[in-house]
Amino acid sequence: MNAETSLASFQMLNNDGLRAMGLAGEHVWGALRDGALTLHGDAGGAADGGDFVLRPDTGGALRIAAADVVRLRVGYGERNGLQYRTVIWRAGHVQPLRLCPSRQSWNPYTQTIRGFAATVAGHGGMHRVEAGSSIVEAFLGPQLLAIVPLAGLWLVLDQLMIAWGWARLLAPIALLALFIGLIKWRSSHWPRRIRDLSSLQDVLPGTNNTLLPPFQMAIGDGLIKLGLAGDNVWATLRNGALELEGDKGSVARDGVLVLRREEGGCLRIAASDVTRLSVGYFESRYAGRSYMAAICRSGVPEPVKLAPHNHQWEAYSQTMHAFAARIAEQGGMQRIETGLSKLDALLAPVLIGLLALGAIGISLFALTHEPWWGRLLVPVFPVALFLVFLKSSGRHWPRPIRALADLDGLLPPVFNGKATFRDKLFILFGGRRR
Repeated sequence: MNAETSLASFQMLNNDGLRAMGLAGEHVWGALRDGALTLHGDAGGAADGGDFVLRPDTGGALRIAAADVVRLRVGYGERNGLQYRTVIWRAGHVQPLRLCPSRQSWNPYTQTIRGFAATVAGHGGMHRVEAGSSIVEAFLGPQLLAIVPLAGLWLVLDQLMIAWGWARLLAPIALLALFIGLIKWRSSHWPRRIRDLSSLQDVLPGTNNTLLPPFQMAIGDGLIKLGLAGDNVWATLRNGALELEGDKGSVARDGVLVLRREEGGCLRIAASDVTRLSVGYFESRYAGRSYMAAICRSGVPEPVKLAPHNHQWEAYSQTMHAFAARIAEQGGMQRIETGLSKLDALLAPVLIGLLALGAIGISLFALTHEPWWGRLLVPVFPVALFLVFLKSSGRHWPRPIRALADLDGLLPPVFNGKATFRDKLFILFGGRRR
């Protein structure tokens, strides 16, 4: 980024509150400068020499001084997956400002908000900084809503245990213990004043000031042709470029794997060299869900294909989010696609569509003596299955993304130590870990 945004800038989708403050564009960039939080809209911005230059005259700019902050609340929510947010109340303004960073900006968001919270605390005291989301978020989580059917179960058990005497107390005691446990679990969402800045680490994403964690994948023929050797390949994002290293000749020192580039080889893919980045996944009966990314480079006919091991999903998601953001900054959003191939997108709908056509043909021409409802039952299930696969094929159809948030459905969820209820269901049903 240029001097207007700095290296610590984080990105977020624009919202009504920020637009009311004069910020225009699809995204807003936030950075900490001279103790104040500065926000810039990206309307009118353009790539210039590898940097994305923002124009305050068209996108707008907003400066939030730490001395003007009445209350700063930092937290996260779980309604649509894990989403971090910061709410800022300012003197003389009724409506607060809400900042919700994009997933690929979690690292700079953590650094920026932590630094801004320290400045706010230095100006007005620690009582101005809060951790948590809201009382509604604390009480209406999916775990607490499970109390409703459990209460109904207790009423049923209470009727069944009329003759059990003191045993009737077991059900309400167990229900009360479960409720207290869930309240304690959800306590991180309760708005509360912090005692020191270390209390924010539970409501901010984990951060790494140097590198994102590398991810591991099995080596294939394509990577071997590119000069990599070994059983596995490690991918790391360094200085905006994706570096692939083979593990041949690697040694373990003090519990850390040390790679030797002279034996395993190294391939560096700069963001400016990428003509197309395709991100997606496919599913098989025995292996479950497998994620893959294909990188096409200028002057190279064959794409580089990355298929991380299942236990490396989180590191893979963080790295590809950050690499996609770098590509978007340098070459525009049109270089990034969702979906891997049209064949993969069409294969299942075509096969199920043929089955549905056969069922419709049987219903129209072979079951002429059956009642109408009997003829209708034959094609109902194949047609419904076809519609489901047809809708699913839209996600796998290759197309340029409109915003980096479009990658969320095609990359594994990032937990950062906080696995949501939906994330746990994803791990349980979405794929098998090795």
